Amino acid sequence: VIMKAPFVPPGQPHIEDICSISRNGMTITWSARETDGGSEVTNYIIEKKDEKWNQMVQMQPTEDNRPIL
Repeated sequence: VIMKAPFVPPGQPHIEDICSISRNGMTITWSARETDGGSEVTNYIIEKKDEKWNQMVQMQPTEDNRPIL
């Protein structure tokens, strides 16, 4: 008998591309996580870091799990 953890930690989404960068925004494309840790993605949080931390936007995933910003 081999003891294993009862859960698998969720993975991070893989950033594929960042384009259309401007002063007011950008387009981010990423692929789904390899493991979900037993839970579906319910939203993504995109943050912008300047001199201080600011939460930018919280979005629901689209049909293909790629939110459109």
